[in-house]
Formats: sequence, C-alpha cells, structure tokens
Amino acid sequence: MKLSILLLSIFFSANALFSQTLTPKVLKGTGSFYADQFNGRRTSSGEIFDMMKFTAAHREFPFNTILKVTNTSTGEFVLVRVNDRGPFIMDRIIDLSYAAADKLGYVPIGLQEVELEFLGIGKPEENPPQAIEDLEAYKKTLSPGLPDDYHQLYPTDPAKLIMDARAKKTYRDLQGNTVRTPKGFGLQIAVYANEDYAKTLGADVASKGFSNVYIESFYNSKNGVTYYRVIYGEFETMQMTAPESKKLLQAGFDAHFIYTYPRD
Repeated sequence: MKLSILLLSIFFSANALFSQTLTPKVLKGTGSFYADQFNGRRTSSGEIFDMMKFTAAHREFPFNTILKVTNTSTGEFVLVRVNDRGPFIMDRIIDLSYAAADKLGYVPIGLQEVELEFLGIGKPEENPPQAIEDLEAYKKTLSPGLPDDYHQLYPTDPAKLIMDARAKKTYRDLQGNTVRTPKGFGLQIAVYANEDYAKTLGADVASKGFSNVYIESFYNSKNGVTYYRVIYGEFETMQMTAPESKKLLQAGFDAHFIYTYPRD
C-alpha cells in the first residue's frame, strides 16, 4: 500500500513540477535521453526505436509532432519527431534519442536544461532534416494542428496539475460500458486529459493480448479538468502484478507502475 502511494506521488509530482513558460507552444525543463537498453524495442507509437534517429518521447504531444529542442546553455538545437511516451521521472520533460542528445552535447552528463518549441505535425516515420537554412519555410510543410485541449494538457500554472485524490472515479471498458470499480491492484500505463488518447492507447494494449483494460475517469476540481487513466488488470495482491508487469515491458509498454484501486 505504501509503495503504491509513493509511486503515485512520484508520478503526479513529475507532471506537476516540470517548469514551463507562459507561451503555450514553448516549454522549458530538463531533458534526458535513452539509448542502448531500448534500442530495437517497440515504442508506444508502434515504431521500432532506433537510437541513431532523431526522435523523442514526450508525455502528451501527439505522435509525429516535430519539436525544436534547444540546449539552453549553448544555443545548439535539434529537430525531433515524437514517436514514444515518457519520460516518467520527476522534473524531466523530454527523452531524446541518443543521436539527438549527442548533437546537443549532453550525452556525457545525461541531463540538460532544454527548451521545446512546437513546430507542427509531421508524417509517420519521416524524421525531420537536421540541416535547415530556413526554419520558417520548413514549418510550412508541417500540419499546424494541436489538440483542442492543449491548454488542459499544458496549463500555464504547473500547480494546476495537482490531482484531487478524493475525486469520484468512474470505470469503463474499451467499448465504453460502465463497469464496477475493480478491486485490489492494477498497472497504470498512462494518464491523459484527452479521452481519445486514452481510448487509443487502451486499444493498443488490448491488441497486444492484454484483457481487462480499463479507462478510469475522474474530475479534478482544482483545475476543472477530467482525467483519464489507462489501467491494465485486476490483481488481488501487489505481488501478482510482477509477472504481468514483465509482460507489459516485453510488449513495449515501459512507463507503467502499480496502481491501487479505490476502496469502499
């Protein structure tokens, strides 16, 4: 019980504590990178991760979003395409591929303060060029769209992301049917402010052979936003989640942790 509460606290702190500017399409915070242990594994988008390509993991930007990532210490920047979810570690706002982090010069230290700028939506598996003379011209080749709930995903006040743990929770299956509150423990895979994102990920999880995938929704009175958790399984004990967690990892769902269902 204490372990699951701690993990939940870390997850929500990670969402609440990364710093942001007041400009909606520009974010600032700590960047990290991932490489060898994930190379060749399937990302959340379904693509195979190639650490030598210019890609990135981000918690909420739509897949195929093109971001300009700038090393705030040197001014060096790189263009990356989002094809994975993460990072889920406190204070980090993006995980870059090895190639992207290497170009920004922070592979030796592992972490770097960076600035993210949204440029547009690119094409699947088409990574952005790195030698660009006219960035504005390149942006015109991209779709300009962002989700309608962008300001919910990225409120200008990070404190508004703090969750109300007492909020009433509703559970639905992937067909949209309301179900009873599961008991015991599950494995939380993601939490979104966009229900369509949650449904898409839930369907992806189910397509990999995992049954009992739930969408938990709850209203956060602190910021007026409804959130949607994607949770797999219903296990009597915390120990029973361990082998299922390994299966999720093998299927490419790396960023998950134990979730305790509400008790009556």
